[in-house]
Amino acid sequence: MTRLFLTPWFGVGLTLAVLGFGNWYTGLDKTREYEGLLKAHSQAPVSGGIEEFHALTPRMNRTLLRPLQRSGGGFSKAMGKLDFYRLVRTGGEMMMLTGLFMAVVAAIHMAYRRRSAGVIT
Repeated sequence: MTRLFLTPWFGVGLTLAVLGFGNWYTGLDKTREYEGLLKAHSQAPVSGGIEEFHALTPRMNRTLLRPLQRSGGGFSKAMGKLDFYRLVRTGGEMMMLTGLFMAVVAAIHMAYRRRSAGVIT
């Protein structure tokens, strides 16, 4: 069994699995966080149409909406971060599966080599 831990395939596989788990967990946690933020943002009350505000002119609309248009990237930034953390989660899943596959292949290979050499464990 100690020889198994010395094989590079097993060590790399375990390392990938551990790092993949960390990425998967971080991606899952942050994805939930940003999905909650975006859900809360999408459920914000929407005011009525412009028809309700008789005193607004096109010039006044431009003046009032200019700061909102400059800072309107908050929603798109949150969507970008959500996409990034989904990618981190998916990458973590792939790293975990690759690492576990490598570790299992190393264990099977080691068992096969011991059996063909005549060593019974």
